[in-house]
Amino acid sequence: MIDRRNLLRGALLGAGASMFSSKVLASAGKALGIAGLPPTNHQLLFVFQRGGNDGVNTLIPMRDLTYPQARPTLKITNGIQLPGIPYSRLNPNLERLVQIDQQTRLAMIHQVGDPSMSRSHFTAMDMFEKGLLPTPPPTQAALAQATGFVPKMLAQAGVAPFDSNTLPAALSISGLMQTMFRAGTGDQVSAHVRDLSKIGAPAIMQAVGVDGVSLQHGLDHAAVPPTNLDEQLGYELAFGHGTDAALQGLGFTHAFASTGRFPFDASELATAAAATGSTVVPTFDPKGAALMAAAEQAVFTLVHSPSTRVVGIEMGGWDTHANQAAEHPNLLRYLGWALRDMNDEILANGLGNRITIVVVTEFGRTALENGANPPGTDHGAGGAWFVVGDNIVSGTHNVHAAGGVGAREFGAPWTDLTTLTDDAVPVATGLRDVLAELMLKRMGVPIGNLQDVLESYPASTASFLDFLV
Repeated sequence: MIDRRNLLRGALLGAGASMFSSKVLASAGKALGIAGLPPTNHQLLFVFQRGGNDGVNTLIPMRDLTYPQARPTLKITNGIQLPGIPYSRLNPNLERLVQIDQQTRLAMIHQVGDPSMSRSHFTAMDMFEKGLLPTPPPTQAALAQATGFVPKMLAQAGVAPFDSNTLPAALSISGLMQTMFRAGTGDQVSAHVRDLSKIGAPAIMQAVGVDGVSLQHGLDHAAVPPTNLDEQLGYELAFGHGTDAALQGLGFTHAFASTGRFPFDASELATAAAATGSTVVPTFDPKGAALMAAAEQAVFTLVHSPSTRVVGIEMGGWDTHANQAAEHPNLLRYLGWALRDMNDEILANGLGNRITIVVVTEFGRTALENGANPPGTDHGAGGAWFVVGDNIVSGTHNVHAAGGVGAREFGAPWTDLTTLTDDAVPVATGLRDVLAELMLKRMGVPIGNLQDVLESYPASTASFLDFLV
């Protein structure tokens, strides 16, 4: 089974996690009335590709005749063509997404990002995690003062703040996603230690011995301005002190031998590949193993705790300035495996209509490969996001020929790569527009309240891609 401390250390590699306690879930079930919650209480599972994933080689614009010129070394020539999508190809290392596409549960959104086109990791991450208005670009002071969009979204959706009888409605299974889940005041829904310091730890946590020392366990990030309680509550604090026996008692095991789900080490990868007939198998990497562990526990959280409305996991390593040809394929393999395994687990539990997975990254990469040796790509603007779930417009968005659209191609047309003036894939759909559509159609935020989550957002769906039904 999984070692909790090792998983917490894995957060520093891009995706950390910890464990459940059977007593916590038993108490949570009683306190929250889990059995009585309807399946219409939608849940979001965010997967953050930290570092800026190269969308061009993820969802490849194969009909762009300038693509081979822009990527003489890094070009992908064996992409997977999906039905009704003539213009682009799926990276072959994402082979495990093909079945999700066949289930019409996969939306692939290109040219999405921050319209202010910041090339700074920290600014671009803040723009997403805080849902900030891109025009005019926020000052550094505004960036520091803003709070995450998740607690504001849940508050506007009418989700009550957690108190002595409930667990947080939002949980980050990551040591780096504290910004996205951070609330500024104790009357907002939050999964952060700073809010517990204001309202007190829930009785459920106290019942299993989560004390002040544990509340500060794993703190490894400083706020601006600094505070000693600036880190996500996360899985460690909400469900901490779990044991292998308790997890097994809850049915928390990764049955990779028969299902191929959630392989953590090299031998399990091989076993899972044999069990599922996978031809694209990741090469073992600690970041990938941590992603798989976090993915398993994220789905387990959402399945067993319907009152938990938002969970976040992530994987680092996507900042491929050099040697992209060697590093990027394995990152995609792990992403494809994690998404497929989460999708399979969600469907196995009959919850395809309740849980939506959203894969994001702070920006894409440059259209042209750089002069590094071996070559890579640099910070760009528009990138590729994925959405997995029921009731979506399955296909590709913002990547098709200007003169014609395939049966499953939607949104804005593609711009030839070598004609771009600043070597960055443009932003055709603002990240706030994607978030707003999720908030309205999945989380139940009233259209007039979007501005209370996303500053100055209009009470209008005019900018929506309509990738959700």
